[in-house]
Amino acid sequence: MRLPVQMAPPGPIPVIALCGPDATLLQAAGSSQAWTSSRAGCEDVPESFDARRRRGFVPESERLRRLSYRQELLADMACEAQRVGGQDIAAPRLARMPQTAPSQSALHFRACSGQSKTRWLRPTSFDVRRWRSCNMLVDEDGVHARLILVRHGQSEWNRANLFTGWADVDLSEKGIVEAREAGAMLREEHFEVDVAFTSFLRRAIRTTCLMLSRMNQCWVPMLKTPALNEQHSGVLCGQNKHDLAEAVGAEKVMQWRRSFDYAPPPLPAKGLREVCLNDVRYRVSNTQVPQTESLRDCALRVDAAWRSSIAPALAQGKTVLVVSHGNTLRAFVKHLDAISDDDIFYVDLPTACPVVYDLDEKLKPIAPQGVWSRPWIVRRGRFLVDEVRVKKAQEAMRQQVLRDISVSAFSQQMVKPAVIGSKAKKAIVDIGGETYNVLERPPSYFLLESERIASEAKAEYNTFRQHSAASMRDLPGRKHEVAASIVFLRHGYSVWNDAGLYTGWADVELTNRGREEARRAGQLLRATGTKRLEVVYTSVLKRSIKTAWLMLDEMELQWVPVRHSWRLNERHYGELQGLTKEACVERFGLKQVQRWLRGLHDKPSSWSDREKASSVDRRYREVDVPESESLHECKQRVLPLIEELREEARAAAARAAEVAPLGSNEYETPVIVVIASEHVIRAIVWAFEPLDEESVPLLDIPFSIPLVYQLDAQMQPLETPRADAPLSRGWYMGDPERVKAVQKEVHATVTDPERASSEGSCFLPEPGADMDKWVC
Repeated sequence: MRLPVQMAPPGPIPVIALCGPDATLLQAAGSSQAWTSSRAGCEDVPESFDARRRRGFVPESERLRRLSYRQELLADMACEAQRVGGQDIAAPRLARMPQTAPSQSALHFRACSGQSKTRWLRPTSFDVRRWRSCNMLVDEDGVHARLILVRHGQSEWNRANLFTGWADVDLSEKGIVEAREAGAMLREEHFEVDVAFTSFLRRAIRTTCLMLSRMNQCWVPMLKTPALNEQHSGVLCGQNKHDLAEAVGAEKVMQWRRSFDYAPPPLPAKGLREVCLNDVRYRVSNTQVPQTESLRDCALRVDAAWRSSIAPALAQGKTVLVVSHGNTLRAFVKHLDAISDDDIFYVDLPTACPVVYDLDEKLKPIAPQGVWSRPWIVRRGRFLVDEVRVKKAQEAMRQQVLRDISVSAFSQQMVKPAVIGSKAKKAIVDIGGETYNVLERPPSYFLLESERIASEAKAEYNTFRQHSAASMRDLPGRKHEVAASIVFLRHGYSVWNDAGLYTGWADVELTNRGREEARRAGQLLRATGTKRLEVVYTSVLKRSIKTAWLMLDEMELQWVPVRHSWRLNERHYGELQGLTKEACVERFGLKQVQRWLRGLHDKPSSWSDREKASSVDRRYREVDVPESESLHECKQRVLPLIEELREEARAAAARAAEVAPLGSNEYETPVIVVIASEHVIRAIVWAFEPLDEESVPLLDIPFSIPLVYQLDAQMQPLETPRADAPLSRGWYMGDPERVKAVQKEVHATVTDPERASSEGSCFLPEPGADMDKWVC
């Protein structure tokens, strides 16, 4: 077989910014503006449309100028005019086209067949930033569902030109940029994703998080499954493609990389496969870890995921995002484009280049959009990246067996020399006793920050243990009377917390302080020896969701399922939402504001139309959104979720008991984490604790300090001497001094000593007591 490894020289395309976890501040190229970085990548960077176009994104108006190499292939699918009712409708529509569009643009406006008539479809706006960047416009009435396929961003081993397979490597700095850019493209196209699927590997999970964050759709369900893991590379895992080609021949390596039935040699029982077999994520999911896979083997498990989860979602008319790996997505493409076993050899997907398939009711692609490397291999999905750049990236990927290079369709320099261990000072990765060559770098900013947070968390946990009763159980416990544990966590400090605004259902971001608090919470749980979580529950608000992402990142548990529920949204503040404490106190008086914020049955008036319009979107399509809530009403809407938590804990305890050693009634206690906002956690504590109505207002819920409840066999909280009044069953896992300091900060948001002296207050100091007394 002749190998298609020729590559056209890529043209220079300027990049505006590089950002990632390896620096605290990175400068935009040619700009004096700096951007901060975080664990999950960079914060959203304002970027002009012209700059995005230079980086590879091309709207339809630009694409219309690039017909030369495609017109011959697509001419038979195009129409020059279409008459409806005896009138030519092509000419008047073309007359309204931008003057920059060529006269041949009619070739790209095809007649689309509906159920009963044929009509023309044109963009709703000639603002190029809002045009759908498809190669051919299709009849919206004929689109039943959409499938968006995205390969993860560039990984550390992609950059080193290594076979990766099931090795759980992370994104490179460039990969973080690519993932964010892929999300920006989908946002530019106004895609509204209903559900996202990804693998168990962190490079795909992190790409999904970065994309959803950039799209401002963090609340979209993200379902993680090992069925979408990369094709297993067998003994090739960790080997350099170019070095291997020099040893065994480029043709053989390309067969391993791209053929359908040719599997690499299997991994031995020891080493990397042993690590995978012992990995908790594959044990709890009952995943059979392969020794090697051909693309056919990979396609079989992909087909199972398609039939069980993805196809049913598409059948409901949903927009489905699949973020996975190169060969896994080739299996999808083979099915969707009906590509033969031989021709799949010629299909390549560059990192982070979204491909969109418009599907009919039978889940078949509606129209051809181009070709895959060879004129006879029809592609029915449309790239959102300029196809000229995609083609060059595809050709470069095939040259990786002949040249030791890394490839990125988003780089100013598309092809760069691969950075591998043999070119660095030494190899630094050891997996199962085997050493893999990767780049050795100086300690990154992120690594140093992570080590600092881990060190501080361990010290805090040791301090907590010293202050705790020596006879008490640890988390996770192994005493038979503890059936399960639930950890409640308030989200990290948000931008509206920082601004002193009442947040409610407003969907606001975390601050840098909030991100560090979330990461520290993850390291605190890790310091306890917690090696797995059953599930994490969050609200549908990004401050809770991103707290979960960052916490799981620090625990190295990115694969743990995360479920979002509107019932965990903050208590609804009504007309107070978006107002400052000072403005509310000035308008309504201190005692009235305190009754609203800490009382049980008082609630503010309904929220403004402006706040409602900015907060309610499609995520609440099936929710009876409240206009305002008292704490009692908040408790009532969260009670069904509390029952769900108990059932989840009961099922997890039963699963853990099944795998306990024979004859033993002890097992590793299942742990569930719930991340929500202040008043929701206060309402849950009210349901878990025997508190009177004067004690509930005294609960100050600190930011991102774990509140632990251990449950008995009936899923009821156990009493513990670790609890501090007014609690008797739950306890904060942290340095008592830090807990009190943050609680004092929280309490200060509802008190005002100066006004209290003149207007009175619902909180009165108790002589000799650590807490005030509630008197309203």
